[in-house]
Amino acid sequence: MNETRRTPAPGTQSQRTQSRRTRRQHGLTLVELLVTLALAVVVITVAAQLFAGSSRLVESDTGRVMALQNGQTALDLLVNDARQAGENMTVTGPNLEVSGIEFGSLAPGRGYLTIRRNIPAEVQVQRLPVCGRPANRAEIQVAGPERGKGKDPTPACAASDVNAERWDGYFAEQSGAAQRGLLYCEECSAASSREIHSVVVESVEPPTEETVKGRKYKQVAVRLRAAADARFTPKDTTMLMLIDERRYFLDAQGTLRLALAGQTDAEAQAVAYDIQAFTVTATLVDPAQTVSSMSLTGPWTRIEQLELTLKAGSGGQGRQNVRTFTARVFPRNVESSRGN
Repeated sequence: MNETRRTPAPGTQSQRTQSRRTRRQHGLTLVELLVTLALAVVVITVAAQLFAGSSRLVESDTGRVMALQNGQTALDLLVNDARQAGENMTVTGPNLEVSGIEFGSLAPGRGYLTIRRNIPAEVQVQRLPVCGRPANRAEIQVAGPERGKGKDPTPACAASDVNAERWDGYFAEQSGAAQRGLLYCEECSAASSREIHSVVVESVEPPTEETVKGRKYKQVAVRLRAAADARFTPKDTTMLMLIDERRYFLDAQGTLRLALAGQTDAEAQAVAYDIQAFTVTATLVDPAQTVSSMSLTGPWTRIEQLELTLKAGSGGQGRQNVRTFTARVFPRNVESSRGN
């Protein structure tokens, strides 16, 4: 029996071959795709790490630069003011022996520094006598006879109304802002003790008139932020003067602030943010000593050197970077005060 061989349909074998080739081609393409994806993942990972490292470096550099600017700028302001402390304090009238520098600590690491100078000569206002003390009021009469007493004024009080007008003009030039003053007396008690207090003068009150023994006198009073000590009684040796004062302090939120003249803490201007510590110390002579505080009365003339230290962060810019800045300064007016 003869076998009958079937002849494959034309094109069948070639179609199978082509199909196998196509499958092989598809398999190679898939492998290549997987390899490409793997390489892409590696490249992206490396690039991401490089970018992250670069970003960290930029943030770190930014933090260092901002900490430098933040701390150094604030320290430069402090140093400049400290050098000028005590300027012109002994030129007019008796030497008050008031310290041009006052410093201390509000809390650990939260220091304050007060700089005092006399008001510049071109706008200087004269010291005023204490002519009267209205009972239970934050007010001091500085010109004319004591109200309600019916007595002639002292020579100083009889002539002080002109100087009181200059005070009024000075307050107007300062837009009515409160000013710092010094209230002092040479004989504040039976023991003839000397006293000097820092006060805030809010305003010069409008003048009034009173006739004593047929003569009219102008009476002028100044209003204080708080009542002064009762020991400052009306005497020719009891005086009130205005002073130029700049007070730096570190608040509880880490902001270094500057209060000018009679500004309150709330009114003080921000100087630098993210200050983590502010300290002031002084090296004294005769005898040698280092102190971390100084009062209104010094010892100003014993200062040899001030050391100002700020521990500053980056102020929220870049990565946090804390740096410590220290400056040593000699207030130039200490030397002239020693000769008085």
